[in-house]
Amino acid sequence: MQSKIYDYIIIGGGIAGCVCAFKLESLGFSCLILEKTIQRTEKICGGGIPFKAICKLQEIGMDIDNLYKKDVSIIRGDMSFYCDGKEIYTKYDRDQYSIGCTRIVFDDFLLGEAIKYGAEIKWDTDVKEINRIDDLYSVCGFLSNEVVVAAGARGLRNNYYKGQSMGISAQVKGNSNFSNDTFMYYYFEPNRMDKYFWIFPNGKNKWNIGIWSKEPYSEMREDYEELWKKYIVPNFSIYEYIHNPTGEFCGNISLNTLEKIDCDSIGDYAGVNNINNGGGIYRTIKSVIKYVDSRGSK
Repeated sequence: MQSKIYDYIIIGGGIAGCVCAFKLESLGFSCLILEKTIQRTEKICGGGIPFKAICKLQEIGMDIDNLYKKDVSIIRGDMSFYCDGKEIYTKYDRDQYSIGCTRIVFDDFLLGEAIKYGAEIKWDTDVKEINRIDDLYSVCGFLSNEVVVAAGARGLRNNYYKGQSMGISAQVKGNSNFSNDTFMYYYFEPNRMDKYFWIFPNGKNKWNIGIWSKEPYSEMREDYEELWKKYIVPNFSIYEYIHNPTGEFCGNISLNTLEKIDCDSIGDYAGVNNINNGGGIYRTIKSVIKYVDSRGSK
């Protein structure tokens, strides 16, 4: 058993966990992040960081300039394509922009900012139980006054729970006809936003290509492959996979009750993903700020 007592143990070292550690440490709390992976791994469905999420990070004092120094794409607008032939381009205001990058780049940036303020992280620590010892929490031999779960949509048990939406995406590197400063969305049906195919730049000559559906369905992989043939093959002169197509669930439902966790939660684990379009980064950051603000300063 460790003798040090942290103010907070945060379970999960993704966006929610790292932003939470950053904000808590900036308020004077000591934080330990417990991450189950041995080292940072890529989360394929993610990396499109909207302008309003960037603003939230700046509001809590994070130095976004450090993110721009990494391999990222600056996004200036959205292009939506509809099956009835309609195309709509939405250009952002002059002083607004989004960011496209790999999740491993974004998560590492957030973790680095948290560590600057004093946060610690323990890798290869898979949390199975959260115990109480008198007035303290005990997690994998570490002690804290509080625990917050930021374990993502798969939760502590790596399960799929009915009600979660799903995405399949890949990352490629190559030369393309697509604009390198635009998010592109291809919708299946008129006036329906709950299923779409996407393409966006996430670094120099890098692209994230995926499909999302509010309700997972058996032909989802087949649809993805057909859309790949329709939109990707004709528009890339050459490409290679960085990551093959991989499926991932989104956190549309809170897992606290389902996994019987008697402590606070944030991010996908708390079900903050946008059920209407699959977007989760902005809501995740908002959930962290709301949680920390409710705790007060030290």
